[in-house]
Amino acid sequence: MSQFSQGMKSVFKGFRMINQYRLWHYLVLPMVITITLAYILRFSLSAFGSDYLLEELRRQFPQLETIPFVSTLFSIMKIFISIAFYFLFSFIMVIFYNIIGNVVWSFFIGSLQEEIEFKMSGKEIRYPLIRNIKWILISIWDSVKDILLILIAYLFSLILFFIPFLGALIQLVLIIFLNSYIMGRVIFRMSLENHSHTLSERNKILRRHFKGNALGIGFLAVISSYFPLIGIFLFFVFWTGGMVGSIDLIYQKLNPKATENK
Repeated sequence: MSQFSQGMKSVFKGFRMINQYRLWHYLVLPMVITITLAYILRFSLSAFGSDYLLEELRRQFPQLETIPFVSTLFSIMKIFISIAFYFLFSFIMVIFYNIIGNVVWSFFIGSLQEEIEFKMSGKEIRYPLIRNIKWILISIWDSVKDILLILIAYLFSLILFFIPFLGALIQLVLIIFLNSYIMGRVIFRMSLENHSHTLSERNKILRRHFKGNALGIGFLAVISSYFPLIGIFLFFVFWTGGMVGSIDLIYQKLNPKATENK
């Protein structure tokens, strides 16, 4: 639990570091790209999904809008269908937000990490371009595996609907925490790339030191993504704070002596 709360606090520390170290010129472009892509994807898919289902219902059952009592029920049902699609797409969209953030930020994380570690240590560090390209390709493959993991978990979670009353609530909580961990893990994997020589080494460091932190960092962004209209903006704002915060946590953990001397 302490790691979880530390992860949440690190997001807000990341915001402070952005102002303290004047990092906005490293962040504006990836933020604009990710937010724009996410808004385009979200609204195109959500509008198509609910509209398509309602149109199919009208076509298959024309009496839904001709019989007075039935038409009233159908009007109410349309509201619930729209709400259901909103939350369903919120679950699905978080997966795609992670992919967008993972791929886009993988092109920018190297220079951001170099600048932050320079500000913290006073030592200039430059990571080779070929190393960054390798990790960009690995990040894309990681995104594919994350999609499969979340989809499998979501399908299994449908069993919870057989539990009266509480099933849907339990599923919602589990999916939120799973998405939170996946998102935090994505951020830590990117931040650990320049501190790892191999994929197995990166994953080992993450599992040993930062699992709880990953859940805490991802939780704020995932919860904020369910807000109408501003959810995507808030998601990537918290993503950005979490990215900077994760770099700080990794630096403190892997360089304890340097942290003590500051």
